This record gives sequence, C-alpha cells and structure tokens, in this order.
Amino acid sequence: MASGVDELVLSSLPLPLARVFRDFDESIKDGLPKEEEKKKKRSLLGMKQKKKIGALEGWVSELSVIYNMPQEVWQTGEFRWAEIFYQRLICTQNMLDHRYFNLYLDVFTQYELNNATIKKEKRPRQSRVVCSLRPWLELHRMDHDNALVGLQPNEGLCEKFIEWLGSNPEGWLEQHAVELDRLGSAKAASEGSEVDPLLLHAFGYPARRGDLVAAHLHMSDPDVLSFFRSSAVPVLEEFEEEQESKIVICRISDGIVGADGKCLRVWVSPREDVLLTVPTKQCLPLRDLVKLVGSGTTNLDLWMGNVKAMRELVQGPFTSFRRVVDKEVARRAEEFCRAHEVDMELQAIIEEAVSSANSDPVSFRLYYRVKEELQRLRALPDGEIAALADEMQQWGAAKLQRFVTQLNADPDAASNKFFVPTSATDLQQVSTMSFGKLMRDKIASFIKHCESVFSQHQSVKREMLKGNVKNELTRWWLTLIDLECAAFLSAHDYDDTAFDEGTYIDGPPRSIQGVKENLEFVQELLKPEGGRISPEPVVEMLKAQIYEAIDDFIMKAHVVLKEELMEMGCGLYGDHPDSSFEEGPLQGIREFLDSHRPEGGEKEAAWLALDGLLKDLQYLKDMKDLEAEQERKKKDPGREVGKLALSYAVPVSGLAMGFFFRLENVLKTVLELWDIPEPVEEAPDGISGPTLVRGSVRPDTDSEDDEEASVHSAPPSPSSSSSSSSSS
Repeated sequence: MASGVDELVLSSLPLPLARVFRDFDESIKDGLPKEEEKKKKRSLLGMKQKKKIGALEGWVSELSVIYNMPQEVWQTGEFRWAEIFYQRLICTQNMLDHRYFNLYLDVFTQYELNNATIKKEKRPRQSRVVCSLRPWLELHRMDHDNALVGLQPNEGLCEKFIEWLGSNPEGWLEQHAVELDRLGSAKAASEGSEVDPLLLHAFGYPARRGDLVAAHLHMSDPDVLSFFRSSAVPVLEEFEEEQESKIVICRISDGIVGADGKCLRVWVSPREDVLLTVPTKQCLPLRDLVKLVGSGTTNLDLWMGNVKAMRELVQGPFTSFRRVVDKEVARRAEEFCRAHEVDMELQAIIEEAVSSANSDPVSFRLYYRVKEELQRLRALPDGEIAALADEMQQWGAAKLQRFVTQLNADPDAASNKFFVPTSATDLQQVSTMSFGKLMRDKIASFIKHCESVFSQHQSVKREMLKGNVKNELTRWWLTLIDLECAAFLSAHDYDDTAFDEGTYIDGPPRSIQGVKENLEFVQELLKPEGGRISPEPVVEMLKAQIYEAIDDFIMKAHVVLKEELMEMGCGLYGDHPDSSFEEGPLQGIREFLDSHRPEGGEKEAAWLALDGLLKDLQYLKDMKDLEAEQERKKKDPGREVGKLALSYAVPVSGLAMGFFFRLENVLKTVLELWDIPEPVEEAPDGISGPTLVRGSVRPDTDSEDDEEASVHSAPPSPSSSSSSSSSS
C-alpha cells in the first residue's frame, strides 16, 4: 500500500464473524462425500444427528447475537441471510465454495425434513430460522455471496445490452421463455421429475427466481434515484456526467404484473434491503447477455466461483477511479499541448486511427499537417513536461486518499461498491499508480502515434515513387471489370456453361445452341441505338468505384510531387508546403523536370522515379479527360467532339464495353469453329427431298473426291480459326 493512503475498511463487524463461519464449516465438513461415496445416497446428519442439529441451532443463535437480532425473529423466521452471507464474504475475502454451498443446501434441507417430524410445541425456538435458510439458498444458486449484485457490467457487456434494448426485447423474451418452458417440460417428463417451481418461464420470462439479470434503471424512478444517491462515491460523481440511467446487475426476487405490464422485482443491493420494480423488457438474464458477447466461455455457470472470471464481468469504483484519472490526465495534456500550438483536432484523428483496428488510416491528404505536427510535438520542452507530471502526481495522490476515505464512509456494505474478493488487490494497483508517469506516457503517446502515422505516409510515398501503387491500382480495376461484367451476364440471360473459354479452340462447346443464344444476347447489349437490355448500370457502377480510387491516387501523386519538386527549387505548387492540398500544372512540371535531369548516380535514379510518377499521373488524367468527353458526347450527340491529345489511355467505360466486344468476338469464333452444317446426299429415285448423312467423313477411299469431301467436312484447324477471329 502506498504511503499516505488509508486501507479499505470493509466491515465494522468484529472478526468473530469469520470465526463463526469457519467453525461451522468445520463442523459439517465431514458431510462432504469421499470419492467412493459420491454416488451413494446417505444422510449428511449421519450417526451424530443430534449433535449436528445442535450445531445448526447453535450457529444460528451465535449469529443472532453478533447481529443483535430482535427476539421476534424466532417467531417470524425472517433472518437477514443476505446480509450475513455478504458479511461472511467481506470478513473472509473468499467466496463460498460451490461444494460447501451444496453441502449447506443438503444439510439444511435434511434439517427441514427432520424438523417436520417433530411436533410444533416440541420444536426448538431456533428451528423456524434454521428452516428459513434452505429457501434462501435455493434462490442463490448463482453468485451465492451476492458479490456481483449492485455492480455495473463491464463496458463490453453494457454495449451489447444497449444493442439488445434497441431490438425487440419484449418479443424476444417471451419467445425465449416459451422455448425454455417446452424444453424444461420435456426434460422433466423424460426424467419423471417435477418442473422447477422457481422458473419464470410460464410467466413469460426466460429465467429463474434468484437468477442474475442486467437491469436498465432510469433515474426518473424516485426509488432508483434514491438508491444511487445513497450509494454514490462523491469523488467520482465530481467527474462523472449526470446520467439518466444506469445498467446494474440485480437478483430476481419474483415476477409481477403491474400497471406497466409484466415486471420483475429485483434486489439491487448485496444486503438485499433495496427491492426495485423494473419492466421485464428492461432486464436481460446475465447468462444471455454473456452469450451475446460471443467470445471465450459463454456459459455463465462456468464463470461462477472463478474469482478472476467474475471480476472481468464487472466494473467497480477502482475502474471508475482510473477512468477519472485518465480523463484528468487527457485534459491537462491537451491543455499543455495547445499552449505549444499542437493541433489537437489532428491529434484526435490520429489517436482514433491508431487505437481502432477498424478505423480508416489517416488520409494521405493530411501528409503535410502530420509532418508539421510531429515537428511541434518533438519540440515540446522536457522541463515543462516534468513540471506537468509533478503537478499530476500531487493531484492524483490527494484524490486517491479522498476516494478511499469516502469508500470507508459505508463500511457495512450498504451497496456493493466494489468486487469484494479482489478489492484489496484492486486498491493496491490504484495505490501504486504513478500519476506523474501517466502524464509523461500520455505526451509520449502523442509523439509515438504521430510518428507511426507519418511512417505509414512515408511508406506510401516510397511505393508511389517505385510505381507499385499504380501497378496495383491497374491490376485491381482490370480484375474488378472482369468480375462485375461477368456477374452482370450471369444475372441476365447469358449461359456461362455453354462453352469453356479456356478450351474452345481444342474441343466443341457443350451447347452450340447456348453459344448462339449468348451471342444474340451480347449483340443486343452492343446495339448502338440501345437494345432491350443495357450494360449502362454495370458501366456506371464501375466508373464510380474506379474513378474514386483514381482520384485518391491523383491526390497522393500531387502531394508527393509537391514535396519533391520544392526540394528541387520548383515553385509551381506554391511557396511552401502548407497543409492544403494543391494540384500542380502537369505541363509546367514536365518542362521543369526535363530541364533539370541530372546525369548518373542517385540523383538520376530519384529523377527517374519522379518522371515515372508524372507519367502515371498524366495517364490517369488522360483517362478522366476521355471519360468526360464521352459524357459530353452522350448528353449532346450533335456536338463536335473536342480535340484530345493522342494517348494510349482508355477510359473505364471503354474498358468495360471492351469486355463485351471481346466476348462477342470469342462467341463468333466458337461458332465458326464448331457450328458446321452436316452434308446432304441426293435422294434416291422415287423419294422426294434430300437425305441427311450422319457423320462428317465418308468410308476410307483413295479417290480425290473422297479426300476433298473429308477436308470440307472436318473442322477447321486452330490456325484457320485464328484468322477468322482476327477478321471478325
């Protein structure tokens, strides 16, 4: 524990409470079955039945003294079991082992059965209280000690819960309950057992009385507001924004139908002294909420009893305190950086990109801003950073002491402010925190993240100059055009199984008729005046996607050229590399480069890289110019086409339509190769009309006529088909 920080006072009760539980556990421990006895049914009270009955009654009497229970409790049997077991958790710092819980349940069930055989007037006065524990234990099969009750689920669970609330929770709950009721009834029938009477399935809720739920509690409810005000930690409330609602883990007491429809009555505090009524549509069983996260173990029952797993389910005041500290560190760091002209709006963009795996990288358009930001961050004075860290250390130490003092103001667990089993460890982690180091790390993270983004930009710049980005872009759009045009054909009347484009020269198509119909369909697409089906939708979609990527490349190319040319003394982009993006005049840049070509060495290699980038840029500009001219011609067919410089560039619309023109030629070639009419013979005397002769080759003969017939009936060779294809 850090010096100057108080320890947590978890309970004002005397230590004997821990001893009472420890002694009681020892007294019934021999009821734990040995390995060879686990399958045997036997009385846990055993041969020493009277002695053990006396131990149970004596244990209850000792607890009543410690808690100063009124005498009426022996008549009513209303013992504060929730408070007792929660205090047991606090005093021992250990959750009740699942084996011992089952042992408690078995022992007190047998006591209840034994007590039913005794006449009422002869029953000891403690019997009513002893018998009241068994029903309480039945309601606490999950989280026996109420270690989770009253705490907020972790941030991931809260996010999933909010998503669930936005769906149709009421309808989902009822359907889920019906399905569970059906499965439960079928299981009970097959096993010859009774359905658990604590299940709420018939009520329309998919849980059991005593289960844990995540409840969405609104501060507009006076009871909810009163509870949270009584359990608030002031040092945290100073920094937390006022919330209209909170998500809290509660335990189901029962279900009722009220004025607002079906509701659950839930315990919201670990001592079970605060009972709230919440509509069922605002409550999700915790076991179902854990399943929604979908990572790791999703069976909540396997989490119960595992301290580490249960701690990960919830937030606590230590989590909240760390959040308060992080907010203050961020506020002071930003204030300090702004005073030194650091662009915190840009820094926010950088932080988002670095911290989120799903976030887009920082735009290359911000290249110069990132470069200048890094220079300013690296120039921050070390002495001032050290002074800022010292101030943060003093602030944090004072807040931590105040935080622990306020936690200790309620030592008897009026509300579950923290996860008790790890409270000491959690406080130690907070107490050993170096608040000054947090500040230094925050400033260092600004520099590190900015360096990371600038390094990514430098990598893009290198790939641009090598020509790799342009090559990848070209391969991408050619592949995209092939895929989208093929998908367009498949979505219409085109039969892509009619022939194999990879082998159509070597063997006949699967269906000549299918090839003919395909050719007719493609030619319908290519009609200048427009056919019944137009390729325009797929062409326009391709233009939108590809030109967006081309525009991004053009922007990056100008950013790279601007920096490189300014170092060569070229002012065509402006006087200095400010943070705005500019497009330079390509003709002027070409003239400047041609007049400043070095000879040999590294400078010439750098010049050649710029020359290649400028050529890529000119090619893409020509593509866009050609596309724009096509658009103008489409809108005004009668206008004179503008003169364009001779270029080998092809616009996207031309590439897309080229796919269909090439396919038309292939289909024609397939028909020229394999659509051969069968020869006919003159009909014999007395039979009108020609007779078809099956087969394309006559019987072997040495006559020239037979050879000529054989040549004419055989399919043309690949060489002849190539000439046909090229001519078409």
